[in-house]
Amino acid sequence: PFHLPSPRSFCWEHRPQQATQEAPAEGTDCLICLEPVGDSLSYHTMVCPACKYAWFHRDCIQQQALSAGTACFRCPSCQNQIVFYEEMSTMGIQIPNRRPLWEDSDAYDPSLETHRRCDISKCLYHGGREHGERRGPWQLFLCSSCAAEGTH
Repeated sequence: PFHLPSPRSFCWEHRPQQATQEAPAEGTDCLICLEPVGDSLSYHTMVCPACKYAWFHRDCIQQQALSAGTACFRCPSCQNQIVFYEEMSTMGIQIPNRRPLWEDSDAYDPSLETHRRCDISKCLYHGGREHGERRGPWQLFLCSSCAAEGTH
């Protein structure tokens, strides 16, 4: 969805700088790590060019970009994608041209979060509360509303 600019290198004196002239207010925290960003403009502190109030550390937004890739990289506050992407790319944030890493992992695999224990006060299954048959009289049934508890 975005034009990927060619990587460019700049010296310290001629590097691109964000247009904001206002330093973050005292007590402003990074929206990613929730640590203070400081109260002065610096190379290590960045602001969202769209909403102009979301501040973060350069290293934090770089990690977000590496994780999100081009498909999901956006301001962690206002969710702006186009202006944010263009500015962060210009400012030297490397944004991989790929899907987000979390889509390639098993982090949201429902089988990893399924409750697998009998929670009745006196479990009668000879195999114990941590086990059950796939089918049959000792199959583990989960609560039909929340699946947070189960019984044989």
